[in-house]
Amino acid sequence: MKESNLLKIVNQYYPKGIDYILQREEYINSPQYMELSKLFKPKDSYKISKLVEFINTICLENKFVENFTMLENEDRCYNLQIIEDDISKQYFNSICINISLLSPLYTIYVLETKVNRELKIWEELPKRITSKEENEYKLIIELIKRYLESKLKLQEFSEINLTKIVPDTNFHDIRMGNFNYFNAFF
Repeated sequence: MKESNLLKIVNQYYPKGIDYILQREEYINSPQYMELSKLFKPKDSYKISKLVEFINTICLENKFVENFTMLENEDRCYNLQIIEDDISKQYFNSICINISLLSPLYTIYVLETKVNRELKIWEELPKRITSKEENEYKLIIELIKRYLESKLKLQEFSEINLTKIVPDTNFHDIRMGNFNYFNAFF
């Protein structure tokens, strides 16, 4: 999808030039936010449950699917994660599948999270590991992409646009000048 089309979608759901924190009342009463808030109602649960079923058929041992979607916290996407947790290692991997509520778009990537097994806490924030996307998890990712595109009619979000800043727009604690397309759609 062209960046100009992405920006049109963003402008439909996020008020331009109004700060979510400093001008909260004006922000939440804007027509754009009203449209966005309509999306925070559960829908498509059947499609998501079918996707989870599909993922369970292609995953091997030590992997399980978790749905981390939190519409009540104004998530802008369904957030499914295939977690591979080998307790003999000091990290775990997650294949993250984000399906946007704003438009039929998705993104899929791998995070590695370093953990302290004794204290049961993260030692570092999760990091994206593209080498695992291209090697270790390539087949699973390709199968999921095919399912998302053929069964759910979704389009993969362009990697190039994910981190581009959306001017004069923000949401929650993401300040203007830091708000990007990933934040807007996922």
